[in-house]
Amino acid sequence: MNVSFYKTKGGIPGQEPRYGNCTRCHEYKLKDSHHRLKRSQGGTDEYVIKLCRKCHDWVENHPIEAEREGFHISAGIPNVKEKDD
Repeated sequence: MNVSFYKTKGGIPGQEPRYGNCTRCHEYKLKDSHHRLKRSQGGTDEYVIKLCRKCHDWVENHPIEAEREGFHISAGIPNVKEKDD
């Protein structure tokens, strides 16, 4: 792991900045990519949201509450995409 990368706000050229507002707590912090529908369950980058480490850990450790808040999607849901009416 390149520790200096995580300490800088510049990130890697051509990639989204790693710092920004967390989708859950809205604090300006270092962000993780979180797949609302896990890749192992068919999730793609379409389901990625940006969370700070604290919120990402919370979502991973509280899947039922996270699903209620919209930060997690169960693989058993047949249509995870919202329909355009």
